[in-house]
Amino acid sequence: MNYISEHYKIIDIVCEIYGTSYRKIITQSKRREYTYPRYTCIHFLRKYTNLTTTKIGLLLGRGHSAVVIAGKVYEDLLLIDIIKKKHNEIENRLTVRNIQYNTDCLIDEYENW
Repeated sequence: MNYISEHYKIIDIVCEIYGTSYRKIITQSKRREYTYPRYTCIHFLRKYTNLTTTKIGLLLGRGHSAVVIAGKVYEDLLLIDIIKKKHNEIENRLTVRNIQYNTDCLIDEYENW
């Protein structure tokens, strides 16, 4: 599976859970309705992909240092119940998707063996 498509799937899931769009989270706005999903994207992109902080920044219209800071701020945001609930929902969706992807790869490898 293409890494690029996986990155955008993570962003799509986060946008869906937060009820926003990719276009809105890459704006320069510092409003919570945009920063919370942006920080969440950064967290999950760092966790589930091999992207560098520089590449994540490019993907979200930010610099390397903003990505590093957002990762630290996100840990504090998880103390907020609604953010934690959304985090868990995203984590569950990504985990199910990842398990499905890994299972499909194993089946393909077995059939080709």
